[in-house]
Amino acid sequence: MSDETDTRAGEEPVATMPADDAAVLSPAQIAERKPEPGTVRPQRGDELELRIESLAFGGEGVARLGDGGYVVFVAGAVPGDLVRAVVHKRKRSYAHARTIEVLEPSPERIEPLAHHPGVPWQVLPYERQLEIKREQVGEALRRIGRLDGFELEPIIPAVEQWRYRNKLEYSFGEALGDGDGEAGELVCGFHASAGGNRVEQMRDCLLASERGNLAREVVLRWCRAEGLEAWDRGRPLDAAAEGEASPAGPEGPAGLDAAADQAQAPDRAAATGGTRR
Repeated sequence: MSDETDTRAGEEPVATMPADDAAVLSPAQIAERKPEPGTVRPQRGDELELRIESLAFGGEGVARLGDGGYVVFVAGAVPGDLVRAVVHKRKRSYAHARTIEVLEPSPERIEPLAHHPGVPWQVLPYERQLEIKREQVGEALRRIGRLDGFELEPIIPAVEQWRYRNKLEYSFGEALGDGDGEAGELVCGFHASAGGNRVEQMRDCLLASERGNLAREVVLRWCRAEGLEAWDRGRPLDAAAEGEASPAGPEGPAGLDAAADQAQAPDRAAATGGTRR
């Protein structure tokens, strides 16, 4: 039976697990758990009211649904939050959802500093982030590694909490006109998290250095000036794009030859989520 089939009237049983396991096991490991009869799974598109119990690897909140304890991983939520979330992916033993409203914020929740995807832990104080990650490592060693009697050293904190990445990969997309630019305008940023089918405009990436941000902005300005479009994997190439390379056009941004190479090679741009003429 497909995971996306609506089987509310006669749901096949789903897996449940001890309270702490969902925070340290991967979804694939959760899927291997033996099923417990009587648990009803949500459907894709369902909106759920969930209380977040813990954080999983990667930063998604962990909630449980109903008496059977069906696991829902919730993006944009932290322990203690009560959220309204929409299911965007459903499997036999677990589901993924994204927060659409925080009904009751956790006492630990703080205001986010970065307004872009890729930093799910930022709504927790850094010291609390380290505590949770240390707990996750310890639980993984005990439950997955079956180790005991070890002494877990404290995590060495980062020297810089922001602008520490020396490599980032961005994607091109089109603005939807809902505050991220004019509709159809070329944007360059991260894919929206938790099933969001878009690339979000980025004014300032707080993971990148200031020079790294400048490089991204220069490339984006040049691509817009060249009239390049975002590559849409669902849209077939037109005959011109399939049969011949795009014209070279003006010289690319100084020191950013890779952008010019990408613009002249639609196949390579497609492979990297880039642009096309």
